[in-house]
Amino acid sequence: MTETRSETGDEAVVSDTADADIVAQPSRRLEIVAAAVALVFMAVYLVLVLQIDLRRETGAGQIDARSWPTMLGVLGVVIAAWRLVYAFVRPPADRDDLERLQKGGMRRLISTIVLTVVYLALWQVRSIVAFGYNIELFVFITPFFLFALLYVYGARSWKTFVLFPVITTAFIYVLFGMLLRIPL
Repeated sequence: MTETRSETGDEAVVSDTADADIVAQPSRRLEIVAAAVALVFMAVYLVLVLQIDLRRETGAGQIDARSWPTMLGVLGVVIAAWRLVYAFVRPPADRDDLERLQKGGMRRLISTIVLTVVYLALWQVRSIVAFGYNIELFVFITPFFLFALLYVYGARSWKTFVLFPVITTAFIYVLFGMLLRIPL
């Protein structure tokens, strides 16, 4: 490790010369794999979107609950396919702008995946009957999911923990559940 001081002498910059030499090299294989994974993901998404049950069929040219997700799926497939072709015919992109892996990054990634899987599993239940009432789980599990994600990624303000999950869940529920009548 080397330490350098500015001319005024009041700030020290510590650098590790071994870390400065490590630069991510361009990788055609990485770009091809990333584009192929994106293409498969978007194709599966598009197949699942086309299976969305509609409460009522719309006429030709009208928008229904399947229109916007289908448009996003088609766009995703086109972009992923273009990126895959681009990865084969063009030289790989420089990766010198990448940052080093941050401490706790893998823990955050695994926590996010686990929380998302649990959230999606609970969301599939849709509703439960308790005390004679049909209770939709979405309005309860979504704020807890967002709260957990905020905690994992370092938020510590009570306002962030309370306001963001509640306002986001309310917005999604009002927009999709009430106005667009898409079952959550």
